[in-house]
Amino acid sequence: MEKDTLLTLSAEPKTGEQSTIQTSHIQWLTVAIVLALVLGAMIFGIKHYHKSESYQLKKKLKKNGKVDFNDVIVTAFAKEETEKIRRELLANCHPDRFNDENTKQLAKSLYQKVNNASNSLTMLKELETEVNKLINK
Repeated sequence: MEKDTLLTLSAEPKTGEQSTIQTSHIQWLTVAIVLALVLGAMIFGIKHYHKSESYQLKKKLKKNGKVDFNDVIVTAFAKEETEKIRRELLANCHPDRFNDENTKQLAKSLYQKVNNASNSLTMLKELETEVNKLINK
């Protein structure tokens, strides 16, 4: 008879044990949700980092193999000026503005160079002289 009583007690948890079990499940569920949110934020951040300007600049610098830190700093502080010069150059050397095939090819090449140098104020200023030569032809 005592054996049956022990089995019955162990089969049915006491109220204190039941609340401890429920609390434990809630804690684990909370941990799982927090981990899922952190993982989601990391994935979202990585996706958007690859689209950021700083990542694109690092990628271009690795490709070119040289880093002009002075240019990086100047460009960072002169963002509006850089964008203004880039837009003017793109408008002035757009290939559709020219009728001659040779000039069109040169304009296309300059247009691509300006696009590639969009994060470098120094490069844009160098390209500005080339574009001015093209326009004055």
